[in-house]
Amino acid sequence: LLAYFYPRLRQYHSFLAGRLGSSTTRRHKDHLICTWDYFYNSGGWDDYSPQKFIHTKKLEASAAPAINSSHTIRCAKLLRSAAAALGRTEDFAEYDADIAELSTSLQKYSWDAASGYFGYVMHDADGEPSGILRDETGANFNIGLDGVYPLVAGICSNDQEDQITERLFSPKHLWIDIGITTVDQSAPYYSTG
Repeated sequence: LLAYFYPRLRQYHSFLAGRLGSSTTRRHKDHLICTWDYFYNSGGWDDYSPQKFIHTKKLEASAAPAINSSHTIRCAKLLRSAAAALGRTEDFAEYDADIAELSTSLQKYSWDAASGYFGYVMHDADGEPSGILRDETGANFNIGLDGVYPLVAGICSNDQEDQITERLFSPKHLWIDIGITTVDQSAPYYSTG
């Protein structure tokens, strides 16, 4: 079963990682992944504050959410394990390169120590990273689930893991009576309506 699906999943990953065919997912010089050309949602949330702002302001060409690169890292890690099970060690280099490059870029350009969340990375006309997307108050505009997704990718430092885990289970931040909210309740743009 794995031998059947592996080449198909590998092809999907190559497209997601911006290396196959007409893929436009890896357009920026920091190589962060963005999938705006293919889908409105970055992570399955229709009205997520920074995503809605990006679409309203027509900034899709310059914004890279943390979740797209995080999913690409996670896929690379899963496929590397599948390649190992199949004895396809020649495929390791591609996955290792994706994991290292995207992890480095997320840490260097997306981590916002002041908020304790990873941010959307904005890029200039030349594709160079120009900073984290911020709201009109100057707050990281990604104080929510997208901003914690590098935890799922397994690329956080111990300090980042501690901060993110604390926010996930804090009733002042992401934990609510019915589970987890998409936007941190302490964010200036959090709304119950």
